[in-house]
Amino acid sequence: MKNFNASIILLIAALSILNSSCKMKCQDPSNMDCENYDPCYSIKPVSASFKILETVAGYAPYWQNYDTDTLASSYASFVADTEGAEYKWEIGAKTYTDKSFSQSFLGVARGTVIPITLIVKKQPNKSCNPNDDGIDTVTRKLVIGGSILFSFYETKRYHGSFTDSPKDTFTMSFYRDTTTWTSYDVIEPLLKGTRFFESSRTTYGYRQIDFSSDAEPGYRGRAFLKPNDSLEVYFEYYIPFNEPKKYKTFLGKRVR
Repeated sequence: MKNFNASIILLIAALSILNSSCKMKCQDPSNMDCENYDPCYSIKPVSASFKILETVAGYAPYWQNYDTDTLASSYASFVADTEGAEYKWEIGAKTYTDKSFSQSFLGVARGTVIPITLIVKKQPNKSCNPNDDGIDTVTRKLVIGGSILFSFYETKRYHGSFTDSPKDTFTMSFYRDTTTWTSYDVIEPLLKGTRFFESSRTTYGYRQIDFSSDAEPGYRGRAFLKPNDSLEVYFEYYIPFNEPKKYKTFLGKRVR
């Protein structure tokens, strides 16, 4: 029995040393098992930060709302980042009290700058943030009807590749074809080895377009211009129509 008890004590000691060793090796303030764990690490002061998401009206299946300070579509959704608080939005003479809502700016003159203010009130965590009074205010300026960065009227070229074949690079061009009686937005080539793609329907945003064509081969997708002049194009295609859809993602950098 004494030998058994000694073995148990040795096992407990070994586990204790092992646990202590693990904690010494672990350096993550958000992890309770780490020696440098900080219970206040993820508890921030009350914040009134929010997102302005450019949205569109009508059918745009591949459109993804994104945070911006400029609208080309005249539609936006406003979303507070803080959960479970009191909200007061001020947009001109209008006020709103929901965490999120949508607003149309149709009819507002192009170039108009509108201050968007959000006031947030919430019970603060005084243990972690003793100076937090639980009230914060943030104002962002929103430009209505800004110039479309993705305009097809100025030819733009992006050199890159598809994500499934990163070494096989090529240049994708975007331009407006006005040589026929009907003008088209052209992406050339959308698929390497094809001459061009004429969009029969293009929905424009400030940094994004949603495009499609019902002609065979069929394409639907979106292109998003990032702030650093890089481009992401995601689309589906089907050649011919009775074949399963395929998907591609192109990543490129603008060339001049």
